[in-house]
Amino acid sequence: MTAGRLAGGTGYPVNIPGVAFSRAGDLLERRFDSWSCFVDYSASTPENLRDSGWGTGHKKFEKFSGTGDYETARVLAVNGWSDGEKLAREWANRLYTDVSRKTEKPVPIQDVEGEEFDIGAVLAGVPEPWTRWTTELVALNGSVRPVVKIVLNGTASYAVGQQTIIRRGAAVLGLCELLELSGRSVEIVLIFSTHDKKSTLYDYISVKRAGQPLDVPRVAFALAHPASLRRIWFSALEHLEKPSDRDAFHVTGDKGTTIDAEKKERGDIYIGRAYTGVDNNEGAPDWNDAEAVEKWIIETLSAQGVRLRDRAAA
Repeated sequence: MTAGRLAGGTGYPVNIPGVAFSRAGDLLERRFDSWSCFVDYSASTPENLRDSGWGTGHKKFEKFSGTGDYETARVLAVNGWSDGEKLAREWANRLYTDVSRKTEKPVPIQDVEGEEFDIGAVLAGVPEPWTRWTTELVALNGSVRPVVKIVLNGTASYAVGQQTIIRRGAAVLGLCELLELSGRSVEIVLIFSTHDKKSTLYDYISVKRAGQPLDVPRVAFALAHPASLRRIWFSALEHLEKPSDRDAFHVTGDKGTTIDAEKKERGDIYIGRAYTGVDNNEGAPDWNDAEAVEKWIIETLSAQGVRLRDRAAA
């Protein structure tokens, strides 16, 4: 796949399958229908637009970017990241025995008192005109797989270190594995974003669709490797041709300021941008605190109706 020519100075490459662009005033959005599509797009930055300082350049910035050069990042993005897979599997294995392939289903019960009064039942002579709600456990099987959409804003400020990015991504991927093991079907969307005082850019990457198998090594790179942001996305940002866009989003500099996703784009589970050293944004835990992360995973699973083993009774 190649970028081809840029259309009319807009920064929109033409004839690229799986990539959609839209602009509404000062809002620019780019949507990629797969991780492979996004990586190919990133790798096809025209020579005249490449920034020697960041995404496709700056070979000496491994401690920040996670790889010594762009090509190393690209190979990992394509083939997967085994170290990240191991970290994610640690979380999945840690909690696997606590996850049940059952979910809680709300069930109405007619009674002489309750939460909802049914006038129709009174007129029909039903002696229990009130409805109260309880839950029962329903086994999940291959034909019934509730979809859970997880959205990770992979953008991180300069102050956020590699280990925070890695541990955050590994925890999120571990959560995805546990949801899949519980019988859910996970959809994963990765967002990168930047803005200045007026202009905003959102990139949406469909990393995994509901029903697709979870390719753990590749998803590990996408969600957890610093080079996913600081090599692959920085290079994708270099595609912007329009001078005003390059200035607004600091393409040749610090890449602008992080911004969270709009409410409508946050799915069922949203993990916000990382903009401090430990990233406790949007109610997220300190990703460097294993106990806090485990608590977050358990609470998030429970919020999705995943039944967990009672450890105190075990």
